[in-house]
Amino acid sequence: MKYVYPAIFYADEDKIGVTFPDLPGCHTFGDDRAEALLMAQDAAEMWLWYSENNNHPIPPPSNAIKLNDGETLTYIVADTDEYRRATDTKAIKKTLSIPSWLNYEAEKANAPFSQILQQGLKEYLGISGLSIFNKSFNEMDIRYNKSHDESMLQVHEKKPKYGK
Repeated sequence: MKYVYPAIFYADEDKIGVTFPDLPGCHTFGDDRAEALLMAQDAAEMWLWYSENNNHPIPPPSNAIKLNDGETLTYIVADTDEYRRATDTKAIKKTLSIPSWLNYEAEKANAPFSQILQQGLKEYLGISGLSIFNKSFNEMDIRYNKSHDESMLQVHEKKPKYGK
């Protein structure tokens, strides 16, 4: 589902703070305006995604927002369907074919097939370790990722016995 919500941006010490008047408890910040915009989108998507998943009421966006001095209003687009796809860490089964000699060598070395395939796909697609959370990484160059579960962020780097 796509939503558009007003967000209030304000100076907060050396950061740019962001709050959503219609989404209780939804706040974030960035080092600069660009980062604050990205963080605002992520915060709104996370808040709305959580509400959808838990059948919590989703408030309508306000039409009129009163701003204090130093505050600016920006509308943020939040796509919970895209957020759900980007953060879904559920494993899916894939069937593939490899030469029998390669299978033999890999099994002999106790190679973690799934992990190696994931690392290879990330390398092939030009996706760095943490950028799996959003396909717009390639479009925006940078997306600051926050994890709901720190284990999602662990990237295991192990030198292969075979190959490069």
